[in-house]
Amino acid sequence: MFNVKENKMNKNMLEKIGLNDLKEFINEWALFSDIDKKTAYDLAHNSVRFYKNNKNAIKTFQEVEDRWYKSLEENKPDYSIYDDKYLLADIWACWAVYSRRYLKSINYEKSLTDATYDISSESKSIVQDMGHVSSVIDLGCGFGYTTATLKQFFHGAEVYGTNIEGTVQWNLAKHFGEKYGFRLTPNVQTLNKQIDLVFASEYFEHIENAVEHLVEVIDVCDPKMFVFANAFGTQCLGHFINHKHDNLSLSAKDTSKLFNLTLKQKGYKKIKTRCWNQRPTYWKKINN
Repeated sequence: MFNVKENKMNKNMLEKIGLNDLKEFINEWALFSDIDKKTAYDLAHNSVRFYKNNKNAIKTFQEVEDRWYKSLEENKPDYSIYDDKYLLADIWACWAVYSRRYLKSINYEKSLTDATYDISSESKSIVQDMGHVSSVIDLGCGFGYTTATLKQFFHGAEVYGTNIEGTVQWNLAKHFGEKYGFRLTPNVQTLNKQIDLVFASEYFEHIENAVEHLVEVIDVCDPKMFVFANAFGTQCLGHFINHKHDNLSLSAKDTSKLFNLTLKQKGYKKIKTRCWNQRPTYWKKINN
């Protein structure tokens, strides 16, 4: 079942994903974790079907998600959920259904409207609008396919992904980094350098002090641009219902408002795009 031809190192990461791509991923995953490949395949395949709203698909990891939200009710976030042996199956599904779509959106040749700057300007992609990008960081890079795609978008740039050292995700992402040309760092403080572009796909929802962390990223990296795919308020494994700020508990709606306000106060402007449902959002620094 899992004897598949390995894809070329320079494959287009945004091509339509087939079952062979999933099998190849599982083969790579199994190099770093003692998993049952059939179980991993079934979980990942079913998760993709669920996220695509297939009526016959059952939500996977429901028990783990329930444990997470119970721990939030008790005000004791249970971060051990991230140790689940097969969690990468769900992360694969998020890549296949969501992250790829966000990346395709910013690379779509008409993702910026003609009226973004002036009526006479030609339509172009968000990636084109970014101009020369010499450094990129993918916050919470998972197993690294998103990071690899960003490296393909910006060939000559230094591209980094953040993850937790010593985890299966870290080891697998490091493996893909060696294959696709990006590097890992535990956090932005360790990297401690100016970064042109910060990409964050459904990342800040997992951070209890989301706004403080945003300020930290800005202070350390001084990014020229951000691309966010935030989903504050959506229920998903590891997402917070409320977020903390200055010892206050904020609703998801208030967190989202404060998040955007903080970006504006730090000198960033949200650029109008054609991205479906305004996901992801594109912010550029205008006060240098």
